[in-house]
Amino acid sequence: MEKLSSSESLFMKVIWEADHELSVTELMSILDKKYGKDYKRTSVQTFLMKMELKGFITTRREGKNSVVVTRITEGDYLAYMSERDLKFWYQDDLSLYISMLCRTRKLQPEEKERIRRLLDDSTDL
Repeated sequence: MEKLSSSESLFMKVIWEADHELSVTELMSILDKKYGKDYKRTSVQTFLMKMELKGFITTRREGKNSVVVTRITEGDYLAYMSERDLKFWYQDDLSLYISMLCRTRKLQPEEKERIRRLLDDSTDL
């Protein structure tokens, strides 16, 4: 799996958040309305082609429209990126990774409890 560029990440965020397969026209409209990104159609097609070569999406024709179809789930990508960052930035030390996350934000009591439950459940794996 390859890393997405920042623009490709935005495209995938929109695609993953959609409750249906998006046409290219719908994708462009959401990018413009929600994120203020008024891409030209040729730029969108270039991004989609690159994302297809990376294996993230495919496109198919439905009448006059091109429809974007995901090939990788958001969860799979997030897991890949977390593991990649853990190995690269934290020398595969999960406790260091978690301590850095805790340094950058104050955990709420309910978050702490969810994390405790996750850690307790992980011992059963």
